[in-house]
Amino acid sequence: MENFLIFKALLALLTIFFIGYVPVYFLFEYKKGCQKDYKKNSNTWDNAGHGIIDPGQPDRATGFSGFCCNDGFNDRHNISKQIFIFFISIYFGFFIISNYLIMLSLLKIKFSFLNAAVFSLVFCAAFIFIQILKFKKAKLIGEKGRWDNQKGNENNRKEHDENQKVSGLPQIDYKINQEETKGAQKEKTGKTSLIFQVIFVFLIFINFCVVAFFTFLFPIRFWDAISCWSFKGRAFFLDGSVNAFYTQHQYAFTHLTYPLYISLSQTWVYIWLGEINETLVKAIFPLFYMSLIFIVYYLLRKEVTRLYAIISAFILSTLPVIMDHGYLEYTNLIFSVILLLGVYYLYFFILKSRESQNQNRQVQTPSDGKNVWDNLKNLIISAVFFAILVYIRSEGILFLAIFLLINTVYNLAVLPGSFSSKRSNIILNTAVSIFLPAMLIFILMAPWTILQAKLNISGASTEWAPVIESLKDIFKNILKGSMFVPGGLKEIFNKSTAGSMFVPDSLKNILNGTATGGLSEISSLFSFKNASGAFLGEFLFSKFDSARAFLGSSYGIAWIVLVAMAVFNFKKLFKAFNWIFLVFLSAGFIALFISLGFIAEFAWSTERYMLHLFPLAYFWIMRSYLSSTILLKSFAPEK
Repeated sequence: MENFLIFKALLALLTIFFIGYVPVYFLFEYKKGCQKDYKKNSNTWDNAGHGIIDPGQPDRATGFSGFCCNDGFNDRHNISKQIFIFFISIYFGFFIISNYLIMLSLLKIKFSFLNAAVFSLVFCAAFIFIQILKFKKAKLIGEKGRWDNQKGNENNRKEHDENQKVSGLPQIDYKINQEETKGAQKEKTGKTSLIFQVIFVFLIFINFCVVAFFTFLFPIRFWDAISCWSFKGRAFFLDGSVNAFYTQHQYAFTHLTYPLYISLSQTWVYIWLGEINETLVKAIFPLFYMSLIFIVYYLLRKEVTRLYAIISAFILSTLPVIMDHGYLEYTNLIFSVILLLGVYYLYFFILKSRESQNQNRQVQTPSDGKNVWDNLKNLIISAVFFAILVYIRSEGILFLAIFLLINTVYNLAVLPGSFSSKRSNIILNTAVSIFLPAMLIFILMAPWTILQAKLNISGASTEWAPVIESLKDIFKNILKGSMFVPGGLKEIFNKSTAGSMFVPDSLKNILNGTATGGLSEISSLFSFKNASGAFLGEFLFSKFDSARAFLGSSYGIAWIVLVAMAVFNFKKLFKAFNWIFLVFLSAGFIALFISLGFIAEFAWSTERYMLHLFPLAYFWIMRSYLSSTILLKSFAPEK
């Protein structure tokens, strides 16, 4: 019986992957017109059988090497890329499932194994269909590529033999020469580097085993995990709906305003299990831990050598706070992963837009529409991740607002220069880049927004609700009175009634420094001492451990080391739009500081709230530092 439950749990995880893979394929893998481009350019080879570079598109080679645009055909067979796709599909799958279960609740359709199975089978069929198409396309391109490579090798052999005859040097077999060349290229990695790679990968695997061991050692046992997230997942499964939890029960202690991403993810696993099993449902949390480690490796690997990327991932995997949250049933770790991905793809979109703009200026040609669309997909990916943030935690709305603001400002100020000189194209592309992500986010968040309105779920958490009400009352008192024709600020600061502006008494008191119902009340709500004490205490010596988990949830000296690395590599941190990372980090830290000042009980959980920002800060600083290290110049990053 236990083995059958494990099988059903694995089946549930597979359905999550299938459901998420379909949109991930179209956003991350599918390249429109790639096969068409290949056929059109299959005969454009030089005498050596290599693809010819198109001067109008210097980043893309025609012929076989140009298949699938910038990624190349071989990228589809890259193991790292496929693992990355797997983890992203899991996150997308949970998001789609959350919306699906919410829509069933809105339609008053009970959750059941039947509707879950039918829903999953649709995506499973789509997954199989996509794999068949990919296999056929790969086979077609592979056969054509082998023929063209053979033709190119024959040309190379003839050229090699002619050069040997002209030079009068001893004849060297062409195949031997080719093998020696390939061998020399492969030796760039080095045996020592390979040994260290294996060692650090093994150590990461050991860390994962430790996390997995603690995951299944106990059922869900931490209070916030039970009250905020897991209790809801159980209740939704038992009730067969989300609605009953809010309308038929009194569960105020469960923080009713919290989003439902994690709770509904657990509900989905329970539906497939057919019963509540709090041990097996925890299998999703080590996945989040491993996804963070691999995603950081994968993104770093794009710019640094494999060894440095693995070492960076290993360091991250050993931090107690990361390992603890790898088995704790909290949302903090998954929030940090999605935030990192959202910011990275926004940064990548802006970076590619500027590169496209510079290329257009050099060759004086309008942008290729397909290139523009390929890059626009990076913006869409970022938008989806920021929408997911709002489904995970309430503070996700802050980062979503920053995303929309940065995207709007950038597109209005910079992006038009990267498109065609036609005014209509400028307006169209700018409008698409601004409104498409906003409309997509609106659509993706519609189920949760409608559910909030229908069930009267507040957007503010239970901790923030009284603070917001107090601030509203204070500002109402400040703004009491009526203002008509402005008479200038001189009369206000001189406390004169000779001007034509009526100044409310509350504002006069503020200006006079005698306010009793204005700024003094705000200062009484906000404790700078508590905020700075909690912030610096956690930053400097990991003062707090709210979870009381096995490893202590400590950062050690990680924050201090990162700051030191940032100081020594300060200029590099802001090159090529790297400031985008700083904007999100600054907003996060400011929001955390304000929260700690207004809500004293938040201080106890400071280590959890700082975790939201740690992977983003770690990736930003490590990436900038490693990419500027002189040692890396002796290694050639692999494609």
